[in-house]
Amino acid sequence: MSVEVVDGNPYSRLMALQRMGIVENYERIREFSVAIVLLESKIQKARSKKDTLRARAQSTKFVLTSISGLMLLLVLNFSSLVKWFRKTDASLVFGYFRTATKVSEMLGNVNTSSALFAFEKMEEKGRAFRY
Repeated sequence: MSVEVVDGNPYSRLMALQRMGIVENYERIREFSVAIVLLESKIQKARSKKDTLRARAQSTKFVLTSISGLMLLLVLNFSSLVKWFRKTDASLVFGYFRTATKVSEMLGNVNTSSALFAFEKMEEKGRAFRY
């Protein structure tokens, strides 16, 4: 690090204040500022991951509602359902419905609010630490 004081560099200003005797614990302040930068990067990564997971959940929900809509259309239009059964192997058809049912049951039990709450709580703690 340069000994020259530059206005754009907060560390050089802090070093100048230390030389003048105004700041006594320059190293400790510098360590805290590095820790804050690291914490901010962790929060940003967590926020990005949260956004990714939220987008995946929304697309999965869309796919499931599309599958449910398709199942409803097939049930309402019974003649189409019969034609579909004739064209397709019955084990594949029942496997499809069984899989769709299991997936919708699994996603019905997923609770994302607690995970989102944890991210928000971590972000609040980071802000409190910063100020």
